[in-house]
Amino acid sequence: MASLSAYTLVGVHADDSSTPCATCASDVDDRSLATQCIIVQPDGTAFTYCTYAAEDDPDTPDVECDYDGSGNLMYTSDPNAGCPTPLTVETNDSCVACGSQESD
Repeated sequence: MASLSAYTLVGVHADDSSTPCATCASDVDDRSLATQCIIVQPDGTAFTYCTYAAEDDPDTPDVECDYDGSGNLMYTSDPNAGCPTPLTVETNDSCVACGSQESD
């Protein structure tokens, strides 16, 4: 599977009031959750992208854990990182469209 960086972020945007997404774990492999966002497919299914970073060590590579609409792991940048699967899928405030996280 391709990582988030391989996707073109155009088209459908998430409606965070009604789109269910996977709830990312708070940490993975001694890294804290840095970003969580979703890309909604034309059928309404949301893929969730979780990125984890080591807050105290900028030289430690980030870990990406990507999930399908059922919360099952579909890609990880580090197979040894232990991305949890499956995740709970629900509607919550974390269901923000990728690319819309910047503040105005």
